[in-house]
Amino acid sequence: MRDTFVELVQISDSHLFADREAELLGINTDASLAAVLQLLDGRPRPALLLATGDNSQDGSITAYRRFLEQVQGRGERFVWLPGNHDLPDVMAALSPAGTLVKSLDLGAWRLLLLDSTLPATVAGHLAEAEFDFVERSLCSAPQRPTLLAVHHPPCALGCAWLDDQGIDNGARLLALLADHPQVRLLLCGHIHQQQARQFGPLWLLSAPSTCVQFRPDSDDFAIDSLAPGLRWLRLHDDGRFETGIERVAAGLFTADHSSSGY
Repeated sequence: MRDTFVELVQISDSHLFADREAELLGINTDASLAAVLQLLDGRPRPALLLATGDNSQDGSITAYRRFLEQVQGRGERFVWLPGNHDLPDVMAALSPAGTLVKSLDLGAWRLLLLDSTLPATVAGHLAEAEFDFVERSLCSAPQRPTLLAVHHPPCALGCAWLDDQGIDNGARLLALLADHPQVRLLLCGHIHQQQARQFGPLWLLSAPSTCVQFRPDSDDFAIDSLAPGLRWLRLHDDGRFETGIERVAAGLFTADHSSSGY
């Protein structure tokens, strides 16, 4: 039998500003996003380009429009979800048709997109409606391999200063997913670093930021020297997956390591 699959690319935490020359911790976020997307040049377009939040740093219309211009045509389809720096109402008003959705089918897989944001709050939270949506969706397709995407991670991942910013009811989400073994992947952003954790058949994966990277396993705010990047995934029809990280050339962007926060 022929092995068939679809390819997905995840980008996260681009933090664009209204001013295209603005920098976040020493990195021009417009330029770094463009450089990360150029990693996709010369290859077949992925079936889906997924942006997992903090698309803008300031929530400005100008920033979102430039973000959409940059991602246009980079995937056969593009979808995005909000992060804590985003303004969901502004995103909704500017979203092209089919880009701000709750679910979609990609090959044999079903994707569910969640909103973990609270107004004027850094940490994440899932409303009761999100749990209801996940439960209904999973019960309706128990045999279909499923991927969830959300901005905040649902559990601690080893950075003390970031662990307090995860989904405050994330344990409930993981418990719910444990009852539905068709869920193979949970993708998140927010932490500006690549991480991987396994919970039975479920893998929790985070993506690097397209701009500044945060150092793993740090108790206090700390910037990493790794370059901006993306995560790619190959989703096989039988529920298997492959994944990896690609980054721009080292030294192309250098963050301000003297900063104590942002």
